[in-house]
Amino acid sequence: VGCGNGRFLALLRHAGFQNLTGIDPFMPENHAQLRGIALHRVDIGRFSGQFDSIFIQHTLEHLPDQAGTFQHLRRLLAPGGVVIVRIPITDSPAESRYGTDWVQWDAPRHLFIHSIRSVHHLCDQAGFRVSRVIHDSSEFALLGSEQYRRDLPLNAEGSWALNRDTKIFSREEVELCGGIARRMNRLGRGDQATFILEAEGPVQ
Repeated sequence: VGCGNGRFLALLRHAGFQNLTGIDPFMPENHAQLRGIALHRVDIGRFSGQFDSIFIQHTLEHLPDQAGTFQHLRRLLAPGGVVIVRIPITDSPAESRYGTDWVQWDAPRHLFIHSIRSVHHLCDQAGFRVSRVIHDSSEFALLGSEQYRRDLPLNAEGSWALNRDTKIFSREEVELCGGIARRMNRLGRGDQATFILEAEGPVQ
């Protein structure tokens, strides 16, 4: 869900997955079809089918109808399947440290930033249970926020987010931030996470 140009699906196909489908309402009308991958220019609310696994990576936070999206995910999930939701989450040391400069706010593109509690609330409403939460922050959480604090947009020339060889941060700074991010993940305090959802009860 929110597959863009299908690059992630191509990686899955290369890893051995088959029967792959991607949807994205903002996909170019003349998008190139990828061998072995069905790409559809459609919103999740207008899509139908049954899928063993559904992946929605850094897409949920851009959607205006959070509860409705979870209901559609539940509708599309085949019995025994899983939904994998990867999103930024609040209540992290990175958010506390950088405040309005926290890179994951990403206004105005991000419409919602969830907490773990709010994800559980959405799951309860849609008939899911959270079977696992994997914190997976990277050095980007700190370095992107540090760029904002220095008044350097992510898409500006010299941005580390665009060019990892830029000199704005030293190698030691990058390694330090990566180490901090990994430690926060181990403590369950990362600023982004992957939620593994399983169906619970009938479709709402």
